[in-house]
Amino acid sequence: MAIVELPDHGLSAGKAARGKHWIKQLDRVNRTVQTGYAFEGTFKKWNETVEVPEGTWFLTFIEDLTGSGRVRDQTVALWRVQNGELTADLRWELDGSPGWALKVRDPIADRLEGDDHPELPSVADAFEAWVSDEATRRGVSSGAILDDLMKAIFSSHAESGLSGT
Repeated sequence: MAIVELPDHGLSAGKAARGKHWIKQLDRVNRTVQTGYAFEGTFKKWNETVEVPEGTWFLTFIEDLTGSGRVRDQTVALWRVQNGELTADLRWELDGSPGWALKVRDPIADRLEGDDHPELPSVADAFEAWVSDEATRRGVSSGAILDDLMKAIFSSHAESGLSGT
């Protein structure tokens, strides 16, 4: 068992009163449901301290509204208790259009269902894949893409007035 503190929603009192925001301890994901009801479990309170088994999953949903009440965007995050700590596992910044649950349901279900599914790529693997895709798109070598990227980084670094040390 682990004792963890659930995250804070980070909203001002005014935003918290207007938009939807919740945290749920997940038991399972129902892949046949296309709404937020696909995420089955128990609602919890923000900042609550809970005692749960290692490996417990939590889902957070935060909706940001415009002044007129229209949904501006939504942030969905999947959290897991590992080694006695609550850590963020996956996160989505969505554009506020309808269907947020359907956009995240299957990746979340995959994570909850365990190691039968491939792990998400590491940052290095994702970067390598991006370089390869960009090289193919431009019709150049991966080395040329890396050279362009390094030039852009050093150019931006020099323009900022920062030294190399």
